[in-house]
Amino acid sequence: MKKRTSASTWLLCLCGLLAMGSLLGGCGAERTIHRLRAANFQQERTEGVTTSVQARALYLQVSPGGGLTAESIDAANRMLTSQGPIRRQVLTIVALSPAGEKLAPRLAKTLTDAGANPPRRGAYEVEAGAGSAPAEDLTRQQQGWDIELISEAVVVNAPDCTVAQPDLWTVSPYYAIGTLGCANEANIAMMASDPRDLIRPRALAPTEGKIATSAVERYFNDETKELIDIDFGEN
Repeated sequence: MKKRTSASTWLLCLCGLLAMGSLLGGCGAERTIHRLRAANFQQERTEGVTTSVQARALYLQVSPGGGLTAESIDAANRMLTSQGPIRRQVLTIVALSPAGEKLAPRLAKTLTDAGANPPRRGAYEVEAGAGSAPAEDLTRQQQGWDIELISEAVVVNAPDCTVAQPDLWTVSPYYAIGTLGCANEANIAMMASDPRDLIRPRALAPTEGKIATSAVERYFNDETKELIDIDFGEN
């Protein structure tokens, strides 16, 4: 067998070094491209769907007829709708005036009839006393209002899935739109019947074991049964 000359050996070593240099240079170029892309182009949205406990409060006024004013009814409907299904909200009614004290039971019944859990009754107590500065500040804040309605609920906060950069729509549609999975994630979150399902598994209800195993028992122990043959042509 003919031995390789020293020239051919050096040639092979040179080719290997060149190949390794090209490989390392390619990796460096790729990293440079990634850095340029991150510095000059729209990045993916980092915000996602979050689930949290949200408390909202609303002051309401009683009309001369004894019910709530139209403005108060509209505001209450908007707040309760923004908190999700009313049956999953914890509601508290705080009477702030004699008129509100009279209307509070009727409001609680109306909310219960609409599907809410029976609202709780609340009251404000200032530790410093009725004549203290905190008590006077609270009185000024509540002056002119008759009822405070408080809603606490677990709500879903979905990200804003509008076009990320509207000014680039005709120039670079891909980067202008932004993350395409945002809308899908937000839609799934908004369709959840219970927002808590997004943060923890739901326990299965108890099952009847006998019913679950009856099909297997019939397969092994019972006889084959003929399917019912119905002739719809007969009278």
